[in-house]
Order: sequence, then structure tokens, then C-alpha cells
Amino acid sequence: MPTTHTPRTALELRAALKPYGPTVEDEVLDHDLDPPADLEPVLAVLHTGVRAVLSGRRWWATVEGQKAGRFTRVQMIVLNPGEPIPAGTTLLCVEGDPGWDRIDPVDHLDLPDLFAM
Repeated sequence: MPTTHTPRTALELRAALKPYGPTVEDEVLDHDLDPPADLEPVLAVLHTGVRAVLSGRRWWATVEGQKAGRFTRVQMIVLNPGEPIPAGTTLLCVEGDPGWDRIDPVDHLDLPDLFAM
């Protein structure tokens, strides 16, 4: 059954996934039932945020900012799962994860509503 509203935040996605029984075990987001195919692109980007909400852990991001000479400033910040991902975000993880998930640059173009401007 397709969704009628495309989630923009991890909290909205968590609510849309509720009927499919999302669970977290270690660093894996699983479901009792397969979510609808139209949620898969959003889930590919926001799955760390959903895991953070379900596990009660902080959701972290690295965000690229202004250029400083030849270098780009990068900040590590805690995200609010109820807000879109900040523009310039390149990596996401849940507190305690052994590594970071890289956001595909194409996602910024294909799913612009997930990112704050």
C-alpha cells in the first residue's frame, strides 16, 4: 500500500513505518513486514534517524560549511529527528555506531525535501 505523504524527517518516517513493525537490533533497522516501495528512497537516507529514535540514542551528522582557504570547514552536530537534515550534511550515524553512513550526493537532488536549505 503506497503512502499518501512522503516523510521529510526521521520522526515522520518512523510514524509512516509504524504499521510495518520497525525494530532495531545492534546497528540494523528491521521490519516485521516489508515497507512500501515508495518509502525505500527516503528510508535509504533517513534509516539512521529512525534507528536513533527507536533506540533512544543521539543522531549525529557531519556538515560541511564555508570554505576556509583551501579547506572546507566540517562540523559534527547532533540532529533533531523532527527536522530535515541540514544542507551540507555528508555523513550520518547513530550514537555508538562503529562507522558513518555516507549520503549519496544524488539524494540531495532527488530528495530535496529531506534537506533544510
